Amino acid sequence: MENDNSKKNYDIILESYFNKNKIYNSPEKKACFIIGLLIRKVVNKQKKELNGNTPFLNRVKAFNLNGIEDIKKLISETTGKLIEFKLSFDSLVRLFKKNFEEINVWNLSNTDSNFYILLGYVSSWDLFNQGEDSDETFEEDEENE
Repeated sequence: MENDNSKKNYDIILESYFNKNKIYNSPEKKACFIIGLLIRKVVNKQKKELNGNTPFLNRVKAFNLNGIEDIKKLISETTGKLIEFKLSFDSLVRLFKKNFEEINVWNLSNTDSNFYILLGYVSSWDLFNQGEDSDETFEEDEENE
């Protein structure tokens, strides 16, 4: 991973986005949205390295999200893939953990959980690449070595 001082502060951008869009009125919704963003990065990396194949996306599609335990499994698998592909999105992972720690009871249905994950997945380009050419510009955080 290259150390690039021009990388964006995704956590700050995302907090601002959440504050402007009141649909994200619970930590569960925010956590699911962030998972979607992270899944997108894994899928983009797999597409590049595996000749267009995205086995992780197939795995995600097979998930049956029925509460907090399933969300824990999904974030665990997602962060595992981030590590496997040497992707660093520490600011987003920290923001996920912050929101996740605020959850007392999981109040999202399976459908709602999937909706917010998908919303994060499809929003990464618009959210982080305003005016830029490619989804690939949604880059990693700086590596802390």
